[in-house]
Amino acid sequence: MRKFNLLVLFLVFISLTANAQEISSSIVCPGVKHHTYYFDDQPWTINLLEVDLANSNVDIETIKARDLVAGYETTRQMSARRSFNKHWIAGVVNGDFYQKGGTPINTQVINGKILKSPNNRSLFGIYYDKTPFIAVPSYSGKIVLTKGNTYAIQGINQNRDSNQLVLYNSFFGDSTGTNRYGAEISFRLLDAWAVNEPFRVIVSEIDSVKGNGEIKVNGGLLSGHGWARVWLLMEMSLGDTLKLILKLTKSDKKIKEAIGGLPRIIRDGLTSIEKGGRFADVRHPRTGIGFSEDGSKLFLFTVDGRQENYSKGMTLYEMADFMRSIGVYQGINLDGGGSTTMVVANRIVNRPSDATGERPVANALLVISKEPLIIRDNQNR
Repeated sequence: MRKFNLLVLFLVFISLTANAQEISSSIVCPGVKHHTYYFDDQPWTINLLEVDLANSNVDIETIKARDLVAGYETTRQMSARRSFNKHWIAGVVNGDFYQKGGTPINTQVINGKILKSPNNRSLFGIYYDKTPFIAVPSYSGKIVLTKGNTYAIQGINQNRDSNQLVLYNSFFGDSTGTNRYGAEISFRLLDAWAVNEPFRVIVSEIDSVKGNGEIKVNGGLLSGHGWARVWLLMEMSLGDTLKLILKLTKSDKKIKEAIGGLPRIIRDGLTSIEKGGRFADVRHPRTGIGFSEDGSKLFLFTVDGRQENYSKGMTLYEMADFMRSIGVYQGINLDGGGSTTMVVANRIVNRPSDATGERPVANALLVISKEPLIIRDNQNR
């Protein structure tokens, strides 16, 4: 079976590369290469970032526009504000689909901190050991008291409904926006935020009359209504140490970063489009991400579209074929259309399809270099 899969991959590669020209290939920094391809028979113009995750000087991060659950920024703006000494931005692509106001459709994790409750769509993520994964999140959360009592946390950074306990952190904003019919427990961190591993916090303030509690940057807030309110007020005292457990996958490995997308397009080296229809079958600008079978290589991909004589865009099936041809074993589609943008060394390298140019989006995925970039620009001088 493995020999058959390799043969199929080879044939796909031959068919795709027959009319392909590699316009350019350059080393952005140690561990990161930027390739540009042109297929004149379609036409397609493709930009590809190839990342060596085994390189200790390379890391992957996600970023949220304005550092708020709801907010827009361009991909290049997000890239520029996260670039500083020994944290140079080698490359960036736009991220998840989003709702009005710039709220991503799925969850996101930034340095172990969850931005919002997930849905049942796939996301790309990376553990602290730099192992990449694609999974459908299955959220569970709870408080564990020192004496062993527990209570479920129903959501993160969302509106608090009847009898719900919701966790808020600084990505929600300055305050919870809740009414006075709940109880709110402010806490500060004793450990760093974590996903899939317990972390400790200490109760710093208890409010049962005001609502709309202030969310501290170095901590967070638990807001409960109804039965959750009663439990908080009965069980909590100032100075108590609590254990919070927030899980997004069945694995116990700590998730460092995660960003949503849909659909998953490559599973175990084979094309696997979760949902078909016009979204999959019509050519559009596309953004995608995938990784090799051993997890050591990461590939960030854009193909331009809606530009007749330059690049028509791809169906999801064509996108999957190309990504498989370069060695992607697990792959996922990110937001496309006018959102499709790739930035390399603070320069947009593709041609966004909107007439107004680069579109403000909800979030992005960044390739970080601890070493100065070989392709230099004003972020690196």
